[in-house]
Amino acid sequence: MKRLGGYVLDAALATSILMLLYFRTFRPVDHGPVWSYRWNGVVLTAGLSSIVLICFRLKRYPRFLHCIAYDGDGVRRKTIIVPLMWFVPAVVGAVIALRVVVISIEYVSALK
Repeated sequence: MKRLGGYVLDAALATSILMLLYFRTFRPVDHGPVWSYRWNGVVLTAGLSSIVLICFRLKRYPRFLHCIAYDGDGVRRKTIIVPLMWFVPAVVGAVIALRVVVISIEYVSALK
C-alpha cells in the first residue's frame, strides 16, 4: 500500500507539472474564462512545488537515475546535456498530446 501511495504521489506531481505547462502555453490569462482566474495561482504554486519535490522522489527509480548519471558504456556523465536533450522533447510532446486530447474532447462535446 505504501508503494502504491508513492506511485500515486509521483503521478500527481507529474500531472501538476503538465498542468502548469499546459495552462501557461495554451490558456493565457487574458482569454480564459473568469472562473479560472483564481486557479492560476494554485496551478503555478502546485507546478513549481512539484518541480522541486520530484527531484527528491527520483531516488525511488534507480534505473532512471542510472540512465541520467551514466552513458551507454557505463561511464559517468560529465554533464546532463544528453538526458536534457531527450527530456525537453518528451515534455513538449506530452503537452502537445494533452492539447490534442482536449481539442478532441471539445470537438466531440460540441457535436452533441
